[in-house]
Amino acid sequence: MPTTSIIIRGAKEHNLKDIDVSLPRNQLVVITGISGSGKSSLVYAGLVPHLRKTNSWLIANFRPKNRPIDELALCLIPLLYTDKLEQAKKLTSFVDDLASGEIGLLQIIHLIIRAHPGKRLLLIVDQFEELYTVHHERVLQQHIVD
Repeated sequence: MPTTSIIIRGAKEHNLKDIDVSLPRNQLVVITGISGSGKSSLVYAGLVPHLRKTNSWLIANFRPKNRPIDELALCLIPLLYTDKLEQAKKLTSFVDDLASGEIGLLQIIHLIIRAHPGKRLLLIVDQFEELYTVHHERVLQQHIVD
């Protein structure tokens, strides 16, 4: 029977002080906290190395910056196309389809999972607040959150 949690023990890198963490599987996990509290350290120095050891996870990450849909597309397209030239050719239509709602994130995740049988996907949105602090277009904010 698969475990219901991802357990990290004794994480000490960067801002982490020998902590143990249990994160639920198959659920949206949001890590919040004040600046400098170790959120990114927990993810990048704790969770990501732990998952990479299992060799059963695809890991994609992005920061929304001032073009969140472009950044999302840039982080996901390598999981769909391994050839760099094909990635470059497909990127513009991929961004357009995401922006217009022609294709949604859930559909993309299903395509990625089908392309990588036996793998799971971790999508990290670092600095999610940039969606609101850098980009002030409410329609785009809502589109991404939906």
